[in-house]
Amino acid sequence: MLALTRKTMISNDPNVLIPRPGRSRFLASLGMTTKFSACRASPVVSYDMTKLLAFVGATLGGYVGWALGALAGPFMAFVVSMIGTGFGMYWGRRLAQHLGA
Repeated sequence: MLALTRKTMISNDPNVLIPRPGRSRFLASLGMTTKFSACRASPVVSYDMTKLLAFVGATLGGYVGWALGALAGPFMAFVVSMIGTGFGMYWGRRLAQHLGA
């Protein structure tokens, strides 16, 4: 069984169960089958916008982290930049969820 996690929007009713999309056509062309699991319908989510805001957040977080960490040296700049990148990705995704993107 192949577990797929990406949700899609078919109905505004949160009680509607919908199949998760995936690689069924590709796997069927190879002679393989998958068993789809069901998930609840979610609000319209643009994964492209979520990824874009996560990327922008990671870029800004990494820049701010580097600027702050550079005050203590290059190694600290790298470490704080990685932490800032993580925070930026988190807050970028949260912003996307908040905006309904």
